[in-house]
Formats: sequence, C-alpha cells, structure tokens
Amino acid sequence: ISGAGALVKTGAANLTLSGANTYTGGTTVSAGTLTGTTTSLQGNIVNNADVVFDDAGVGTYAGNLTGTGTLTKLNTGSVTLSGVNTYSGATTVSGGTLIAAGTGIGDSSAVTVGAGALLQLTGDETIGSLAGAGDVDTGAFTLTAGGNGTSTSHTGTLSGNALTKTGAGNFTLGGTGTLTGGIAANAGTVSIAGAYTSPATVASAATLNVLASGALTGDVTGAAGSFTVVNGLVTGNVANAGRLSGAGTIVGAVTNSGTLAPGNSPGILTIDGSLTQTATGTLAIELTPTAVAGTGYDQVAVIGTPGTATLAGTLALAPSAGLYVAGTTYDIVTATNGITGNFGTVTGATLSPFLSFTATGVVTTTSPAQVYRLTVTRTAYATGLGALANPNRVAVANGFQALVAGATGDTATLVINADNSTAAQAAVLFDQLSPEAYGAYATAIQDQGELFTRQVALHLMQPRSDDGGKARIWASGYGQWGNGKNRSYLVGSDQDITGGTIGVDFASGSLAYGLAAGYSQAKVDFATGTSHGKSKGWQIGGYADYSAGQVSANVQVAYVNGNIDATRTISVGGAVRTASASTDGHLFRVVGTLGYDLGQDGNRIRPFVGVDFSDGQVNSFTETGANAASLNVNRISANRTDVLAGLDLVFKTGSLTPYARAAYRYRANSKSGSVTANFAGNAGSAFTVVTETAGRSEVDVDAGLSMAIGKSASASIGYQGAFRNDVNRHGVAAQLSFGF
Repeated sequence: ISGAGALVKTGAANLTLSGANTYTGGTTVSAGTLTGTTTSLQGNIVNNADVVFDDAGVGTYAGNLTGTGTLTKLNTGSVTLSGVNTYSGATTVSGGTLIAAGTGIGDSSAVTVGAGALLQLTGDETIGSLAGAGDVDTGAFTLTAGGNGTSTSHTGTLSGNALTKTGAGNFTLGGTGTLTGGIAANAGTVSIAGAYTSPATVASAATLNVLASGALTGDVTGAAGSFTVVNGLVTGNVANAGRLSGAGTIVGAVTNSGTLAPGNSPGILTIDGSLTQTATGTLAIELTPTAVAGTGYDQVAVIGTPGTATLAGTLALAPSAGLYVAGTTYDIVTATNGITGNFGTVTGATLSPFLSFTATGVVTTTSPAQVYRLTVTRTAYATGLGALANPNRVAVANGFQALVAGATGDTATLVINADNSTAAQAAVLFDQLSPEAYGAYATAIQDQGELFTRQVALHLMQPRSDDGGKARIWASGYGQWGNGKNRSYLVGSDQDITGGTIGVDFASGSLAYGLAAGYSQAKVDFATGTSHGKSKGWQIGGYADYSAGQVSANVQVAYVNGNIDATRTISVGGAVRTASASTDGHLFRVVGTLGYDLGQDGNRIRPFVGVDFSDGQVNSFTETGANAASLNVNRISANRTDVLAGLDLVFKTGSLTPYARAAYRYRANSKSGSVTANFAGNAGSAFTVVTETAGRSEVDVDAGLSMAIGKSASASIGYQGAFRNDVNRHGVAAQLSFGF
C-alpha cells in the first residue's frame, strides 16, 4: 500500500498486512485485529483494538503507537519499539524479543512476557505492571513497573541494571535474576519468592517482603517509615530505619535505627553476623504466657561471625493476655559471642498493677554466649490495689491469690481477668467476689425475730377487756420498709419485712400467759445492686406477763426459722455470672423486761428496762452457677445481746386508747459481723470479710390507736419504726383481739 492516504481497520475480523507498505497517511485500528511486521506496519498507528507484530526476523517500528488498544509480539524475531508510544492497552510478548527504547511501551500498559520470550530495554522504561514467565533484561537501564496499582507475578529471569516498583499493588518476583543497580520498592509491596542477587532499597510506606521461599543476596536499606519483612534468606547487610520484621535469616550485619520486630506473632529472626541497635532504634517483642522462643515469644538470635549484639535505644514489650507464672524467663536476644550495651528505655513491661516483666538484663549462659533476659514478676493483688485497698478488698484479694498457682480452666479465666485489670477494675472485681452481702441475712433473721416478739409486746400493751380470766385470741399484720446505709467501706442493704402473727393467751389474776406463731418475709437488696434475696420463715414462741401493783414483768421465748435464697452477680471479662445461694437460718430468742407504772386512772406511764438475747446463725452453703467464682460460705453468726430501756404510754379515753412505746437498745456484745468463705474447689483460699451489721444503738418506736369493740374485742393500728446506723425502717402494724 502506497500513497498519502490512511488505512482504517474496522470490523471484528483479523486483517494481515504482509507487503512492504509505504503509505504515509497513518493507520487507525478501530476494531478487530491488525497483524503485520515492522515492514508492513509502519507510520503512526492509532490503536483502539489489537495490533500484532508477527516478525520472524529483526525489525524496528519507529512510528508512534497511541490509543487504548493492545500490542502483541508473536514469532521468533525481534521487534524494536523506538517511537514515543502512549497506548494504554496491555502488551503481550508471546514469542521472540520485544525491545523497548525508553518510550517504546505505554507508561500504563500491563506487560506480560510469556515463557521463552524476552523483554529487553535500550533505555529507561516505565510500564503499568509486569507479569509472566518470560525473561526481562533491563541492560544498563531501569525498568519502572507498577503504576497501574495491580498485583502481578513475574517468574522468569530478571537481569540487567535496576527494577523500581511503584503503585499500590503487590509485585511478586518468583523467578531468578541478578540486578546490579538494585531493586527499589518505592510504593506498594515487592515480594521476593525466588532467588535474586541485587541490593534493595525500601522507601517510606513501601514494603519489601522476602517470603519463606525467597532468597535475596545484596544489602538492604530501609528508609524511615518503610517495611521490610524477612521470612526467607537475606545475604547482605541490612540498614533499617523503618520496620524490620520476620522469622527468616539475615547473613550479615544488621543496623537498626528504626523498629526491629522479630517473628511472625511470634517467631525467631536469625542474624548470622551481628546486630547493632542505635539510640533511636526500638526492639519490639511480643510475649505470651508460653515461654518458648519462636512460638511463645519473639527472639533475635545472633550467631556466626562475629556473633555479637550491641544494644541501645528502646525495648518495647507487647504482652498478650494470659496466665503468666511468676519466675518464668524470656531470652529475647541471644548472641553466641556476647552482648554489650543496654536498652535506655523499656516500655510495656507492666501489664497491670499485678503483673510485670522485670529486665534481668544480660546473662551469660555458656561463655561467651549471652542472652538478654526478662523475668515475670507478680505483685500480690492486695498490694497492687494501692490506694483503693480497704480491709474487705484486701481479704478477698488474699483469698484470690491462692487461685494463681496451678490455675486451669475457669479458674485461669478468673486469674487472667484480674491480671489484665487496672487497680480500679480489680477493686470492682474483688467487691463482686466478696460474700459481704450475705451478712445482711444474719441481720434479717435477727430483725424478723425482733419484729415477731415486738408484736407480742405490742399486744401485751393493749388493755384487757373487763372480762378478766377469759382467753384472748389475737392476730397482727405488719410491714416495715427500710433503706440501707453505707458506713466507711462497708455496704448497707435495703430491707423490707412483712409478716403476720397469731396468738392465744390466758389471764389468771395478775398473770397472763400465752403462745404465738408467725410467718414473715425479709426482702434484702445489697446497696451496690449486685446481690438480691429473701429470707422467708416462721416463728413460734411463748410469753408471760405479770403485774403486782405498779411493778410489771414479762418474758418471751421464741424460735425463728428462715429459708434463704439469694443471688450474687459477678462481671468477668464482660460476661456477667450469677452465683445462687440457698440455705437456712435459725435463731433462739429470750426477751425479758421489768417496768414500773407511774400512771393513774387506767392510764399507763411505764418506764422499763430489759434484756434481749438472740443466739443463732445462717447455715453454711455453697454457691452454684458462677463456676470458679462460686464460694463456699461458712456459717454466719446471728448472735446478739441487747440491753433495753424504754417507756410505754397508754391513755384510755372511753373506747379509744392512744398508745406509744419507745425502746432504746444497746448492743452488749461485739458489734462487728463477718463472713468467712473460700472459692469453691480451693480450700486454701479462705478469707474473712467484715459486714455491715446493726450497730451498738437502735431506737424502736411504736405509736397508734386502739379501739374497744364491745366488751371482749379490740383493734389497733399504728406506726412501727426502727432507727439505727445500718438502716432506718418505717412501717405499720395492725392487731385484732377477741376474748372468749
């Protein structure tokens, strides 16, 4: 084809040009494939489809190839692209040789060199990416690839001067080769999966990754912000100002002024040569409870010649959560011919206030071999609480300490949770593990017993009918509701008690005597909101009241039984556990008072004194449902002896009788309460906590109105309250009495 006109290829078919064409109007490939040789394809070509050079000999295409189409080299010959080509489609070298003279291939073209083919440079060349099993010879020039940001793999032979990786993708070199000018990872990742002889540089934010199958012979220089990963073999000196990691081998001198992070979470980086960490360098070590180098923690192992390590800069520890045993050692740097220097700063050595890693420092194993060693140090939980310690937290912490040795299963889970806590978090944990809340049930059963005998005393205050000698049947219903009070570090409990009592008594002259029985329920809510429960039980007793002139005396004997069900919640690692308790309690009570009546005309003004004695307990029990956080709780004493002083007032005005009673109680025996427990399955973990109990002083108040109903019946209703340091209760009591 000759002349000044142009050639336009349309349609999907292949057009082959085999003549010696001389037309000058240019060529446009709009569709399909245009096939030819450097003789038939000449001049400028606008390629928006496919152009194929099928040369068996040696030829040069000197035109400019533009457009979005692809370029393919077939056959055994060679084609030199000497023009300024800007096409963006893919380039495929399927056979022979494609020679690029600096601007021969479009900068964004994805180049694939097939097996047996060759890409050769006669000038610095930029391409979009490189792939394939064919060979690449850069000559004295540099091939820049990767700008299109894709990930590709080249498994052929790479030779010549230099290769520069740009763009965001991962470029894997899986063949062999030698580059005298080096491999430059300027962006993205260069992965070495084959065997290459070449120096390498790694720019900031770029990565050089020597895979386990890879071997790189040549010095490696990593800039600040770079990433170098060695899981294979590097033979050469490594100067790292970025981050150097991996579990491979470096044969040479390693100088670290950036971050050296051996291992693959974790692993051992072997240096057959020497290690020098500068003052700006950081050695980053991951630790786990399994103190086995390579699988349980990171290690740098320096061997060979000279086999020395020089330390400076920072040691940055990153311990993972787990159960660490005190005294466990970690040899994080080993050197067959010794270690000099030391780290100026150690970070991450304190996992929590209770667990840390002490730098034992350089230790000689078998001279001249030395290691840099860390040792696990435990601080007692009670000590680690610091300013947050109080007697109860210390007691629980000391009991909890016994769980550490040999902890497995859920016990280990508890210990790990504590070990990884701040002092404030541990304080909350020990508060929740404490059985302190159960002390409130001893108080509850005392109060249930006191309210039972109090209903009897209220009944005895009421005037008897004029039909003396008759028996009386009576019944009462009552309720008191109270808010608990905290005192110092002790936590109070809200307490609501409701119940009923029935009785029968007989009068003979100055003596009245009878029997009573009752049932009540105490609802207990620990003020922290972590424990709730009820004490439900019955009471039975006998009583007698004697009057001689102005002197009166009465005595009550009662037995109180309680069925207790309670729960306690514990938060462990974000999960809430519920410990359930079920037990019984019992109490024996004796109450006696002696009074002197100053009233006249049927009115009573009677000061009195007395003693209120209680002996009982909440029986021991074992919690369920909280696994290793469940407790064995010992019996809880409900003993109490009070000295009483008070005043009864009764004013009879026709059928209505106002009444009031105030009693002051003073506790004669010890006011402190306690609960002793141990963690279920560990008898050696016993501890005792102090509980909030009714204090030395209490004031009981009753005030109301009684009304006679006929000659043999009466009814009353009034206020009933109790005031003391642990709780104030307010309530109401009503009674009905019949004589017969």
